[in-house]
Amino acid sequence: NGNATVSAVLFNLLGETVTTAFDKYLESGDYANVSLDLSAVPAGVYEIAFFVNGRKDISRKIVVMK
Repeated sequence: NGNATVSAVLFNLLGETVTTAFDKYLESGDYANVSLDLSAVPAGVYEIAFFVNGRKDISRKIVVMK
């Protein structure tokens, strides 16, 4: 089964955790349907990392604009 706990963690450019924007147990096939609410995060450049069952899967730099 492809079920997993998926987390999206936002880091500043110093590598410090800013917020965990998403942390849920998802069933197989739901991974592509992740919505993030970053309204409380100041504008800036961040790294967002996605973790699957506690292991870092993918990370990207993103720009949060207000």
